[in-house]
Amino acid sequence: MYILFRLLSIMVLAFITTLAQENLVMVFGCFDLLHEGHKNFLYQASQHGAVIAVVTPDSIITKLKKRNPIESQETRLKHVQKCEYVYKATLGDEDLGSYQILQKFSIELICLGYDQQGLYNDLKMRMAREQITEIPVVFLEPYQEHVYHTTLIREKLKI
Repeated sequence: MYILFRLLSIMVLAFITTLAQENLVMVFGCFDLLHEGHKNFLYQASQHGAVIAVVTPDSIITKLKKRNPIESQETRLKHVQKCEYVYKATLGDEDLGSYQILQKFSIELICLGYDQQGLYNDLKMRMAREQITEIPVVFLEPYQEHVYHTTLIREKLKI
């Protein structure tokens, strides 16, 4: 039993050391009805480092999209936390555009989805005004966006 415990301890330490050496990468998303498009997005981000996934709160989705999410923020957060490509999942800021979440982590890179141009513009504007720290931002490739997009899935399910 002791040997098993020691082996497990060494494996955990090795895992933590590996993560400490990786860049922290941040992604943002609603992640409503978590689907293969979301999972591919998280996978692509994980190729750049340990992924911190910021799940958009219900109130912000309602403000931005003029509709409520299908799943609660707690459910969406739970689903994202279970994704193998995510190091840590957390709820985003309740104050739209404050980006306080960026101050909680030492982020090396922000990865955005192909459909997040508005977020990109807002981030770049706030970086230029020195309201938030300058962090490199990259767009990731879409994955079968004609099939895996929450809007299309909502229409198909008639929700």
